[in-house]
Amino acid sequence: MISMRVLFFVVIMAFLVASCKRDDLNGADVVSGILYIKTGLNGSLDSSAVPGVTLYLQDGGGNGSGYLYAVTTDLAGKYLFTNLQKSKKYRIHASLDSIGIEYNVDTTIKVSNINQALILYPDNTAQDGFSVHAQDSSNTPIANLKLWVFTSSVLAQANDSIGSIFTLVTDDSGNAYRLNIDTAYYYINVNDTIGAVVFSAKETVHVSPNIISLYNFTIK
Repeated sequence: MISMRVLFFVVIMAFLVASCKRDDLNGADVVSGILYIKTGLNGSLDSSAVPGVTLYLQDGGGNGSGYLYAVTTDLAGKYLFTNLQKSKKYRIHASLDSIGIEYNVDTTIKVSNINQALILYPDNTAQDGFSVHAQDSSNTPIANLKLWVFTSSVLAQANDSIGSIFTLVTDDSGNAYRLNIDTAYYYINVNDTIGAVVFSAKETVHVSPNIISLYNFTIK
């Protein structure tokens, strides 16, 4: 038999849950859109819709430690949050591990926006690595540029790829990156010809723990 104290506790908890739901999720507005993943940093053009990812709706005025409810993107990457209020702030959070790379999105949403795209970017606080943006002297991004990466500063001084540990190629926005590598100094050698233009440069980058270091290179 349930004691009066237990019954009182159950009633109070039910009231609190109902009050929370009534306060936060009794609106008539929605937020919907498509979740994308961008496999490059700094605005890379490489993106695609992502199905089967759970999105968490949070109170935008809170500390982000909990969530109000969650939805999962459909086969086309679409999501829908309902029962929202225009007078309240909300955030959406999601994370994804894809081939060993951590991606996330954590953003404030605009209520009644039925075409709000959400984008998963590589998480720059949960993994090691570096990203470079290559541009010429007129600040124009350089696409399809080969970057030889070395761990030896001596080997990086030569004008060939001998001894390099990997090669990166910049995307259409002039960006290239490598994640989940050892904390260390890396030496980049550029000696590439695109069309009739010869690009040459030598740069040093440092990978720190739990951060993606960003570098802008002007290559002549």
